[in-house]
Amino acid sequence: MALTLAQKELAWALGQLGKKVGAGECWDLAEQALAQAAAQTSTDLGPVGDDIDYIWGDLRNDAKDIQAGDILQLRDWVVTTTTTTDYTYPDGSTDEDVDTQTLTRPHHTAIAKGQIDANGLLRTFEQNVDPLGKVVQNQSLATRDSTTAFPIVVRNHLNSNSGKVELAKVQKTVDISTSGTMWIYKPLAK
Repeated sequence: MALTLAQKELAWALGQLGKKVGAGECWDLAEQALAQAAAQTSTDLGPVGDDIDYIWGDLRNDAKDIQAGDILQLRDWVVTTTTTTDYTYPDGSTDEDVDTQTLTRPHHTAIAKGQIDANGLLRTFEQNVDPLGKVVQNQSLATRDSTTAFPIVVRNHLNSNSGKVELAKVQKTVDISTSGTMWIYKPLAK
């Protein structure tokens, strides 16, 4: 049985993990993956340049329709993840730790590895991103706002009020907010 266009594209991208494709730009990865799969590339479909929002195929109208092999074109994409951990001690006192991290994709291209999960995360192949820079990497990209509360656990923690290590009820909540523009393209055969 012959491989589909998406299967060819993804198999090729998988074989590039840890390698630099072309000049190491995000565009190089998608352009080469589509070329290797005998699909139309952004060069075939529209203008290309340093600040162009590339066209990669047929535009999908809704992120819920994304499929493996689709190409994402991002503009000013910002993902802010805030993790709040609340500690409640037996005497009723509380502590809170808040950690905020921001991921930016100002002008970026990525390849979808599958569908978006229930939490709005999408597994991708990307290049020219942290932590490895200009090599192909497995990534996980938030595609929408979400909040996840994890089950309460009990564990020892330093009570900042008493200065003692005490058993505490621990509740962790992760809030993800996204902004920017994401275009999703279904690649086209040549």
